[in-house]
Amino acid sequence: MAPMEEAKSRCFNFSAGPAMLPDLVLDKIVEELGDYEGLGMSILEMGHRDAGGPVQQVLQEATDCVRHLLRVPANYAVIWQQGGAHGQFAAVPLNLLGDKTQADYVDTGVWSKRAMNEAGKFCTTRICAEVRERQGKTEVPPVSEWDLFDKSAYDPDVGDRLLVADFTSTLLSRPVNISRYAALYCSSGKNLGPAGVCLVIVRRDLLDMALPQTPMILHWKASADTSPVASLVNTPPVFAIYACGHVLKGLRRSFGDCGTLETVRQRVTRRADDATWPGNGSQRKGPRFRTRLDASLQNAPRRIASERA
Repeated sequence: MAPMEEAKSRCFNFSAGPAMLPDLVLDKIVEELGDYEGLGMSILEMGHRDAGGPVQQVLQEATDCVRHLLRVPANYAVIWQQGGAHGQFAAVPLNLLGDKTQADYVDTGVWSKRAMNEAGKFCTTRICAEVRERQGKTEVPPVSEWDLFDKSAYDPDVGDRLLVADFTSTLLSRPVNISRYAALYCSSGKNLGPAGVCLVIVRRDLLDMALPQTPMILHWKASADTSPVASLVNTPPVFAIYACGHVLKGLRRSFGDCGTLETVRQRVTRRADDATWPGNGSQRKGPRFRTRLDASLQNAPRRIASERA
């Protein structure tokens, strides 16, 4: 008799991304990657133009799960684009400027600065608010304190302006009022699955605003209007969407929607805190955590004092 195989060991990955994938998802991918649903081919080898075929089914199922989990209103398009969130840094002004030449941004750090730099190739960018330190926490000022410019194309949803948000680090961790936003996007390497695709949710009545020079690969309306399913402008990143689909279906089976998922995430975060916090007066060598208030419900950063503190 062959010796019993040892159970495989998995590291706990607390990095910002790419994030850990559920074991069940990884096992399912291994199981069917070489022979998808008994068809004798990998999903990676199948054509996306096969009407109603496996690739289009994968796209539709992933999209349906997004709509269910986030309760996306019917007047919003759900599309999958390549280029990650960096691609959307350009796509947002290209698709939403219309006849405007300026856009306001809330400066929350490195990623908003990168978004502004990219948008600056197509319009004038302006900071209307910045994060601040208050009572030991970092926060975004309330909208009532933002320095808004009347002629900006998008910023907060005030008057005829449009609110756009990068949800890469938070989507699928809590309920979101989608109808508050003109558009939102999320790179896949955090909560969705492996890196390689970007989820975009955009209000349909805004799809005709794209600038003439918008590249087809970033054109929201072009992606939303393909048939029989959306996101077929070019060969889609099949593996990324396929893996995201398995993650999304697992979330839907386990939690139903993001309201339940948020409760579970809070419980998991508390367990992670208990595992990494010294607590109870215990002594540990090396760096010490400053305060439990530094913890995040979404990511797992910890500010630490120096060895000598």
